[in-house]
Amino acid sequence: MNFLLIIFQGLVMCITYRITSGNYDFLRDLIVYSDEAHLNELYNEITSNPKFLCSFVLYESLRNHKNIKIQDLINKDIDTDYNKFPKIFCEIDHLTHLTLMSLDLCKLPNRFENFKYLKILNLSNNKF
Repeated sequence: MNFLLIIFQGLVMCITYRITSGNYDFLRDLIVYSDEAHLNELYNEITSNPKFLCSFVLYESLRNHKNIKIQDLINKDIDTDYNKFPKIFCEIDHLTHLTLMSLDLCKLPNRFENFKYLKILNLSNNKF
């Protein structure tokens, strides 16, 4: 019986998401946040950019640990012409692994400090 419990603890759910300026409501399911006004301000980064695109894979374990791999990002900073990491992702709780490879990023938002559970961060092939 103990052997079966160990196997079930390792089960992972995998979902691929595609966020655009008109399709972002499902992010609310990933974010536990009480300040609705502030949350709407964070969503404004997505809704105000008609070219916004973010495709990512979410792996979630039974222990509620989350692993996100962003596969595609279009969120250009008009000053640098590099992509900006969407601040709304900084509100996802229990994120333990974050992969941001080859996304043409040059900086991370200050809200990045919200990732209290982050253990692994992959920023390879960006513009840092």
